[in-house]
Amino acid sequence: MLSSTMKIIIKVINLIRGGNRSLSHKKFQAFLQDENLCLYNDVNWLSRGETLKKFFNLREDILEFLQNKANTNTKDIQENFKEIKFLSELAFLVDITCHLNHLNSQLQEQNHTISDLTGYINVFQNKLKLFIIELEINELYHFPSSEKIAKCHSNVNFLIFQLPLVEIQKQFHRCFKDFDLLKNDLQIFNNPKGYVINEQEIAYRLEVCNLQADPLLLKSKQI
Repeated sequence: MLSSTMKIIIKVINLIRGGNRSLSHKKFQAFLQDENLCLYNDVNWLSRGETLKKFFNLREDILEFLQNKANTNTKDIQENFKEIKFLSELAFLVDITCHLNHLNSQLQEQNHTISDLTGYINVFQNKLKLFIIELEINELYHFPSSEKIAKCHSNVNFLIFQLPLVEIQKQFHRCFKDFDLLKNDLQIFNNPKGYVINEQEIAYRLEVCNLQADPLLLKSKQI
């Protein structure tokens, strides 16, 4: 579903990049000068949420370009920009990519502990559960691009996008299932004061003593 939409986006960007007349369009100039723009190929598009968002915001200008200034016949692509199906898929792709991009940025930050990283993953998995529930009732607050399309087209149904969300959920579970094995150990690290020392495995008891008396941990809990 979304892969075909992504192919159309890449094709359109290639057309814009290759057309001299598109370069006279100030909005396209700014779009193409974006240092993060690499959607014209299939490499690393996951981290390009902002570029996808700009593409979505330029959708009407892009349609006008395809109709009047493109160097090749683009009637088939033009039809996509007029169809609710394509517009809703584009909007959803923008929104979910932005959410994934935010997670990606968090995971790439430096000086994180394993506790921080597992926390980010767990939070995102909780978000996926929430998103699936919200789409059930067509609540699009956390999908702003989709919400724009829904306001313009009353008959659009975003419930169909529960399926890709469920698939993402399954992929996260497969990729990070080992994190569940660390849950108890991380709990001791995150909240050592909540553990009775003599109830822990004997090899860890002295370390728990140290953690419970660590001034930095005590200070962070007070904050």
